[in-house]
Amino acid sequence: MKMRIDGVERRKIMKLFLLGLLSNTMGACNASKKDETVSGDLKGKKVIVVGAGISGLTSAKGLQERGAEVVVLEAQNRIGGRLFTDRSLGFPFEIGAGWIHGSEGNPIVELVNNISENTFVTDDNSLILFDVHGERVSDFDVDKLDREYKALLQSIDKDLEDKNISLSEAFIDAHSDEFEKDVIQWALTAFTEFDTGGAIEKLSAYYFDEDINFGGLDVILPNGYDAILAPLSEGLEIKLNHIVNDIAYDETSVTVTTDKGVFYGDYVVVSLPLGVLKQKNPTFTPKLPNFIQNAIDKIPMGNVTKVALVYEDAFWSEDTQYFGYMSEKKGKFPYFLNSKTFSKTNALIGLCFGNYANEIEKKSDEEIQIEVSSILQVMFGSSIPEPKSIVVTRWSTDPYSYGAYSYTGVGVIPNDFNILSTPINKRLFLTGEHTLFNYHGTVHGAYLSGLEVAKKIKYL
Repeated sequence: MKMRIDGVERRKIMKLFLLGLLSNTMGACNASKKDETVSGDLKGKKVIVVGAGISGLTSAKGLQERGAEVVVLEAQNRIGGRLFTDRSLGFPFEIGAGWIHGSEGNPIVELVNNISENTFVTDDNSLILFDVHGERVSDFDVDKLDREYKALLQSIDKDLEDKNISLSEAFIDAHSDEFEKDVIQWALTAFTEFDTGGAIEKLSAYYFDEDINFGGLDVILPNGYDAILAPLSEGLEIKLNHIVNDIAYDETSVTVTTDKGVFYGDYVVVSLPLGVLKQKNPTFTPKLPNFIQNAIDKIPMGNVTKVALVYEDAFWSEDTQYFGYMSEKKGKFPYFLNSKTFSKTNALIGLCFGNYANEIEKKSDEEIQIEVSSILQVMFGSSIPEPKSIVVTRWSTDPYSYGAYSYTGVGVIPNDFNILSTPINKRLFLTGEHTLFNYHGTVHGAYLSGLEVAKKIKYL
């Protein structure tokens, strides 16, 4: 769940049009005539796709449909990238992407419908919120908080155009008395830090909420989000456990060097996560143009940590979707998702956001279990049992991602994202959720970027 503050007034999409920053908006779905492609027009051309995540698989599929000979190189022993469903706990636990955000017009919903997978609406209003002492906050006060928080953000939104500051700074400037309240700290992390993947101390106050949302409710796939990988990967040549060390390119061809051999092609599509690109490994020969590298360095990679705990019996309300907790530390388990609403497994999924997401990932599973159990004891009583099993996500330290998804940090503008989709020497193309501002940080953003790059490559 990436909760959106629907009442926050957008700073007018027309402004983005005037700035020329909406070039990527549904570009794959609304290509101009000059970008139209013909089935088979890449016949005889070889394309190497680096990375088998959503954007990589989508671009590979599109290029293959145009007649290209495509090979996908993946460093891990699986496909999917940051879409990874773990079933070791007895139910589909989404290590990575968990929700389809906005079910109206979302292309991922169309994919799901094509494979006849069921979806489940996660009801954001099905929430029991506890304060730091374990006292339940009334539904009336929760509704009041929602309205007040939206109003506060709206008031901040009015005078930010010329201020290059963080959301926390803007909030303190406008509402210093409100900022310190426990309920506001909870809302800042549970709503905004969850939504963006970034800490409020690092989020751009002006641009953090300027991306575009699909309408409708957020849904999950109770049988596992990885169901969409089969149609995306069908018929593709995918080489797993191939670590790419260098990507060389010039005006006529590309050469990709891996730990298991060298691959030659006419084009290369690089779908590596932003966090990996920031490590400058693999290397590029020649180096990426400065305007591309500067954007990679500038856009931050965010994180959300999930902790799944399975119990013998449920000691919580089985019909409630979410349990909130006003932790003494912002980002420290402000939310628990109840898996009993969509599975038969007695499991709670704790979530950590903002700066605390990276902090907790440095701890051992045992330390994390003690920490989360102490919070659950405050919420549900000291007699709750120990969990039977636990799984902790650690995207910030994963060498194949180094973070969960990109966000708009202080000093970052929409074009910093969009510029990453610029073809390099007409041979090298970047793709991924970080290459289009309007849908960054989402699975549908990765998918749309893959469609877009599959249409950009020309028969030269």
